[in-house]
Amino acid sequence: RVDGHFTFADGLKFDDPWTYMDDADRRFHSEKVAYAKSSSEAKAGSGILPAGETAHCDEGLQKSLPMGYYDAGNGMYDELTNTIMPVSTSDMSDLPREATDAEARWIKARAAKGFPQKNNE
Repeated sequence: RVDGHFTFADGLKFDDPWTYMDDADRRFHSEKVAYAKSSSEAKAGSGILPAGETAHCDEGLQKSLPMGYYDAGNGMYDELTNTIMPVSTSDMSDLPREATDAEARWIKARAAKGFPQKNNE
């Protein structure tokens, strides 16, 4: 047994028992389901992809973002207004909201951005 603490480069802390990307974690459920299907049933490009063709999100490739916005996971983050805009407004819980300081820091440090990146980022 090894004791101590381990934190991945993206800030994710290892906890025992490990609950990230296990059978109960549904973030990449579509990969698991597609992989379990026979190749004749699975649609092209679904399932666990070979090295170099990694899915960037559960839907496959990263979604298109408007210029200047970040992908907040549950919407799009506007740095100028510090607002998370929902992707859809199907109910009242999907209204724009102000991001917390912690959310804004995390999004700016790690989320996909809808504008060109500098080479060192």
